Amino acid sequence: MHFAPYQYQPAALQAVRCDYVIIAQWVMQQLPKHYQYEHFGSTAIGVHGKAVIDIACLYPNVAGDISAKQTLVDQTVPKLLAMGCEWQWGKTLFPTFRPRLDIAVSTVQGEIINVHIHVIEYHSKEHLQQRYFRQRLLNSPALRQEYMQYKKHILEQGITEHQAYGKAKSAFVKRILAEMN
Repeated sequence: MHFAPYQYQPAALQAVRCDYVIIAQWVMQQLPKHYQYEHFGSTAIGVHGKAVIDIACLYPNVAGDISAKQTLVDQTVPKLLAMGCEWQWGKTLFPTFRPRLDIAVSTVQGEIINVHIHVIEYHSKEHLQQRYFRQRLLNSPALRQEYMQYKKHILEQGITEHQAYGKAKSAFVKRILAEMN
């Protein structure tokens, strides 16, 4: 495997592949060593999805200090850009203290698998929510099935642009995250 340029593709319901976990592990091994990484999203929980691997690049928790967050992000992003990542593809960008960078992996078979690297503060609310959602769905085959059906319904409505697709499935995600309170 090796890194390749990101290739945007409209959202579609791609089948679950067991090698997504292996590819995610390979990506995390290639990333700068002084951060923690976690695989999350549909490819981590084994449900059909956009076939994009989501990885959290976790910088140290600075307890709400926006200036410190920005400094840590400003130290992290150049390292990711240097290895071939590019700024998020799409209409809108995440906040500067919570960017997303994109890259792809070319597999041994020559397939291109897109990867989103989300730069997130360790143990922040968002990080804990990602963990909870992933674990909740991993523990419930019924919820995984419901999530796939929910995403299928969104795509049947013709919603395939990534940000619009994410926004459309947010009601399901928020319902699961409400359990945390």
